[in-house]
This record gives sequence, C-alpha cells and structure tokens, in this order.
Amino acid sequence: MSQLFDALHGIGARNGIAELSGGSLSPVSYCVPADGTHERTVSYSATRTTPQANLILGAATLGSRDGSPFIHSHCLWTTPDGVLQAGHIWPETQIGQSPPVVVLHALHDVDLVSADDPETAMPVFTPQLVKDSTMPENQRERGETCRSVIARVCPNEDITSAVKTICASAGIRTAAIRGGIGSLIGATLTGPAERGPVRVEGPGTEVATLVGLLTTNTAGEPEVTINCTLVDKYGQVHAGTLVPGENPVAVTFELLIQELNPIPGGTDLPEHQKEALA
Repeated sequence: MSQLFDALHGIGARNGIAELSGGSLSPVSYCVPADGTHERTVSYSATRTTPQANLILGAATLGSRDGSPFIHSHCLWTTPDGVLQAGHIWPETQIGQSPPVVVLHALHDVDLVSADDPETAMPVFTPQLVKDSTMPENQRERGETCRSVIARVCPNEDITSAVKTICASAGIRTAAIRGGIGSLIGATLTGPAERGPVRVEGPGTEVATLVGLLTTNTAGEPEVTINCTLVDKYGQVHAGTLVPGENPVAVTFELLIQELNPIPGGTDLPEHQKEALA
C-alpha cells in the first residue's frame, strides 16, 4: 500500500486520508479485534492472511511515525469464493492485478503523527496544526471556500456526539463525514422497528467504512446520520446506521469532516483556531 504515499507526495503533501474502492489485493495480511489483556482493554487477533481478495471499500490514514511514513488502514473485501471479510490491514498487504480506485484527500495544513497512546497503550494518530502549509500556490489561488476538519476522537466519546461538537467548534452547519477509521466499543445499529436496535458484542469492533451527513434543522439544531461497516472479534461483518449516543469509541477514531454549502462570507476561522496558528 506504499503507492498511496507516492500519490500523496506527487501532489506536494505529506499527510492525507485515502478512500479506496474496487480493485484487488493479493495477499491481504490483516487482523480483527480481540479481547483485552492486562495492559490493554482491546487487543488484536493473530495475523490472518487471505491470498486473494476483491476489495469493496476501505480507507487509510497517511501520516508519520518516528519521522517515517506510516499508514493506518481498514478495508472490506470478498474472497474469490464470496466470503465477506474486513479488518485492520498490515503493511505486508499488496495491491493485486487490478489496482483500487483511490480518492485522496491531501491535508496540507496538518501533520498526522502516530505515537503510543498512554491511555490505551495502542498506536494512534493525532493531528497537529502546522504553520507552514504545503499547499501549492496554484491550489491556493483557486479560492475554494469549503473547509475540511481532521480530528481524533478519544476513547469513550460517542462518535455522533463528537461530530456535532467538532462541527459546532468549527462553525460548520452542513457537512459530509468521510474516510473514518477507528474502533467502537461493540456497536449499536438501528434495526427493524419490531425488533429494536442491533447490538454487536465488544470489547472492540474495527470500523472499515464510515460515511455520514450533518445538517442543521430549522430550529438551528444539528442532526447527524452515520452509516458504517465494521468487523467484530469473531470476524463477522456488520453494517447499518449507528444509533446516536450509543456508540462510544474504543481506542481512537480518525474523522475527516468536509463542509458543504458554506454560508457566503462565513468561512473565517474561529478565534481559538486563529490563536493556535499564531
């Protein structure tokens, strides 16, 4: 998957989020969540290998660790005999004969730095603002007004509530939620009306895909819908709409939020963000 960094560097960026679809992987080296240890509340399974896979969807966070390029990727795929699988992708995974289609979101104003988190004893990416943007001048001259926010959501924070808080802090009223990678404490998905919510067993689930939308209703209140695909500790894949308020983060969640239809003249940074860049 190192080709993702080649593409990122080709547009003058060091950090970014990639959305993957289609194509093939051969082999896939991966793991799924596992019960915790005395040091960690959530852990990884032993490495699993699938010789050939048809990629459906996936995402990758591209940043650095100890000064070198580092990637965090979760994907969803099928085996040649049609078995649906998902998991955390290890670096040994290779692109197959048919390369995936990639939507690459370059982050020119942020460094994504991976380090071991003292709370969970797991490696996590944390965004860090940079004062010297890597955005090429020709892109700055286009004058786009839509903004993007990259954020890390910490353990035990509900993912839907986090989206609302992040958007409120940035003054964003309508947004697309893209390229999310992370883990939840199990999961609670909406189910049939007659049976109620569907609950996925924890202590952790790896989210392979996450997309959503934040809007603001006529009363000025935010409304969020998030759909995701995730894998549990048994290797079973689940998909659906997250129930708001019932899906806390397990280890970390890397969110990319893109503003939609900004209010004219309303794209100035909030004061606390200006101070951080001063």
